[in-house]
Amino acid sequence: MFEIIYRYDPGKAGHEARPADATQAVARLLDGNARSIAMRARAGEPGAETQDVISLDGALLGITEAGATVAPPQKPFAAILSCADARVPPELVFHQAFNDLFTVRVAGNVVSAEGTGSLAFAAHNLGDTLRTVVVLGHTGCGAVTGAVDAYLTPSAYPEIAPAIDLRAVLDRIFVSVRAAATALDESGVGGQLDNVRYREELVRTATVLNAAQTASSVRKYLTDVMSIDLDVVCGVYDLETGAVVAPRESGQGIVLEPGLVEPPSSLAELVQLGIQLVSGEST
Repeated sequence: MFEIIYRYDPGKAGHEARPADATQAVARLLDGNARSIAMRARAGEPGAETQDVISLDGALLGITEAGATVAPPQKPFAAILSCADARVPPELVFHQAFNDLFTVRVAGNVVSAEGTGSLAFAAHNLGDTLRTVVVLGHTGCGAVTGAVDAYLTPSAYPEIAPAIDLRAVLDRIFVSVRAAATALDESGVGGQLDNVRYREELVRTATVLNAAQTASSVRKYLTDVMSIDLDVVCGVYDLETGAVVAPRESGQGIVLEPGLVEPPSSLAELVQLGIQLVSGEST
């Protein structure tokens, strides 16, 4: 058994101070994810009972020193663009409290006018505390899988996405799917796989590239359109392990390891990232 407790204690100071910069903000998110992973691991031990307390700051809850309640100011230190999947709640993924995260959730964690507009609002109006923007994909994403299946079997596209609104989501993922397919072909890995394994690898690679491509688009929008200089990073939440992972250099090339990374700056870099990723995972 394990418990996650959100606790407000008027006799104690609120939770830790807001991160001073993007590096501290990312470190706090990853530390929270590590705490979440550790709780999951302990829960699997026979007879294990564990408890994790997340302290709440009264000021961020709207509780005054006199005990009155008021509308609290928005003070998030990170903005998260993630999938709408019910299994990927950002506050639990990153083990954060009320008013810590400004969250935008849409199927496939795709970029859209509404999504970028929401992030631009946060960057423009909450800049006194906002330090980073995170685009978070996840394994087993139905939107990415649907886009892959439509790519592999175009004739099935009307059945996979019968409504125009659903197609609007899948269409935004096709760039990443195509980049993943190119990476599999150019690396030579694709030719070594049967149809089932090729589809699985295409989904896996496209999931990583979709988060990276969306983060790249968000960064370009904030920089070029809004003239806002804000750190943008990306990663993928692994549903099995609970870890947030990202492509990083290792002895075997690029592999998925715990962390968040900056996205590529161009489509060519996105494809190259895919090539390095599938080559590293195949060794």
